[in-house]
Amino acid sequence: YLLAMAVSVSCINGFQMTPLPVLATRLLPVSASPKPPVCGIKELLDTGVCCGVPENYIRPLYERPCLSSVVVDECQPPVIDLAGLFKCGREKVIEELGRASKEWGVFQVVNHGVSQEAISKIWTDTDRFFKQPAVERMRYYKSRFGSPVGYITSSVQSDTRALHWKDTLTYQYNPGTVNGFAEGPTICREAALEYAEEIRCLSGKLYAAFSESLGLKSDTLFKATG
Repeated sequence: YLLAMAVSVSCINGFQMTPLPVLATRLLPVSASPKPPVCGIKELLDTGVCCGVPENYIRPLYERPCLSSVVVDECQPPVIDLAGLFKCGREKVIEELGRASKEWGVFQVVNHGVSQEAISKIWTDTDRFFKQPAVERMRYYKSRFGSPVGYITSSVQSDTRALHWKDTLTYQYNPGTVNGFAEGPTICREAALEYAEEIRCLSGKLYAAFSESLGLKSDTLFKATG
């Protein structure tokens, strides 16, 4: 989600940053049935997959995670309060970001400055997109990621793997070269633009913090990437 943003919105249901992957197992028994023609996961649910999840969506046992072997206490990434990044305590936050990047490669941020209004609006408006009839969603259908804007269903990068139980709306955005938001569905275009702009501002501040954590000038990574 940084400067060369690929903003993805997924159904089952909502923003890909916080997916809800267990919906299928709550709704349907895991048993095989013939492959259906697919315009989206919504159609599978609307038409009623009474015989179970189609077989091309079921992962073999050896690919399924063994949740019983996960030690939760050891798998909690750092949570970093960014409030100090914008006010006092900047040096401490930069140190925390640098350590988390080095030791984990991932972290969660709070008090990040992205407004709750923008977050709520992108949830609401993209939910409206996914609830449209298939003919409306398929106007933006793409079989692969990479287009400026695209609706993708059941995406998978290999023909030998099970399909993903999700529908996704993707936007590609790189200032000055690609702006998928200008071509996106009108039903959620404004919300996507507002959210992406707030994420762009946040990413710029994080770029500066990452640069400083490496002992570089604050604009170094920004210039190097864009």
